[in-house]
Amino acid sequence: MSSLKDNINDIADYFRGLDYYNDALMVKVQFPPQVTVMGDESKGIKVTKSQEDGLWYYYANKNDVEVEDIFDLIKTTVYVYEEAKKKAQLYRAKCDELKEIFGSTPYEQLLTLSFVYKSKKKPTRKKKKEETNETQNTSE
Repeated sequence: MSSLKDNINDIADYFRGLDYYNDALMVKVQFPPQVTVMGDESKGIKVTKSQEDGLWYYYANKNDVEVEDIFDLIKTTVYVYEEAKKKAQLYRAKCDELKEIFGSTPYEQLLTLSFVYKSKKKPTRKKKKEETNETQNTSE
């Protein structure tokens, strides 16, 4: 379980406050206009945007939800937004690369153009076997 300080630090760029009003816990955040904000009615967490200050208020009844659940939902929103932002930047960079390739490569050669993903290698378990063998050898 994360501490309140850890939760706040995780969303520090967006966090604007934590409040308690009547029986509701509220976390106030400020997102750029292009962020798609998600609520979670199944957990009783509601989200609303204030017309006065432009802040998003994530709130729920204090008896129904832990404040960590509210922060988890905000972190999910931030993750989705940040991921989309990185993808958009990568898309623009790859489009620029393609413009260069198309500008300097003959048509016939471009017909052979393909896209390949490099897969990340999974860590091997050889080390564990080696460590086990070393442990066995030293204990003999």
